[in-house]
Amino acid sequence: MKVLKWPGSKWSMAQKIIEIMPKHNIYLEPFFGSGAVFFLKTPCNTEILNDLDGEVVNLFRTIRDNPNELAQKVFLTPYSREEYKESYERNNKNLDNIEKARQFLIRSNMARAGMQYYSSSWRHAGPVLGAKTKQRVTGDWNKISEHILEAAVRLKDAEIENKNAFNLIKKYNREDCLIYVDPPYLLSTRRQRYYNIEMTEDHEHLELLKLLKEHSGPIILSGYESELYQNILKDWKTIEIRTNAEQGKERTEVLWFNFELPQQIGFAI
Repeated sequence: MKVLKWPGSKWSMAQKIIEIMPKHNIYLEPFFGSGAVFFLKTPCNTEILNDLDGEVVNLFRTIRDNPNELAQKVFLTPYSREEYKESYERNNKNLDNIEKARQFLIRSNMARAGMQYYSSSWRHAGPVLGAKTKQRVTGDWNKISEHILEAAVRLKDAEIENKNAFNLIKKYNREDCLIYVDPPYLLSTRRQRYYNIEMTEDHEHLELLKLLKEHSGPIILSGYESELYQNILKDWKTIEIRTNAEQGKERTEVLWFNFELPQQIGFAI
């Protein structure tokens, strides 16, 4: 069901996040991104998905509301350097929402490391990596149209918002609301900027953490270990998970959460 190739996406660790989720009637993701956790978790009564990036929101609203037309357009789009270059040249120039979504998918899935906002080089196998890698790269793209239709089913009843994350967290301050929070990593914990809309200052993260501590219900927060997070959330539980980050480099993600785990939960990290 993976549609969007996105820096920092949680596909490799989503099941471990889902495994520790307590029961909930409302589910909120204020920083949606690729939506890995949402697409793999069991649906609940009310689900609110939010991102401040209008292109992310347009993509998933289009998948929800016009999946067949978008899937057909993507199916007919070849994996090519020309399509990739054109997606930057035509970006948002008098395009309808379906075409905007198609161009966004091209930039996301055909750019190296999903770096669609910084015109990184075209993602291809090249002469060194050979035919098998080329088949994998193009094969990933050829599956997108099918994944769009699968994602549309999951998104059918979801509320998709394009609002300030802090305001939504305040709005859904309820005991039965589980919030999964996956904000942009602190800049001090990574090598470069990834996103169109960043949290560039530590005080933004500080404000977020203080707001999360006021929430009445359960919260799961993911990120890299940092002194700021550890100091503010020192009374929260943590789990460390080894993942691969930029250029396949192994890193450790931390999950912070404000509830007790059931005794039967235990997984290798």
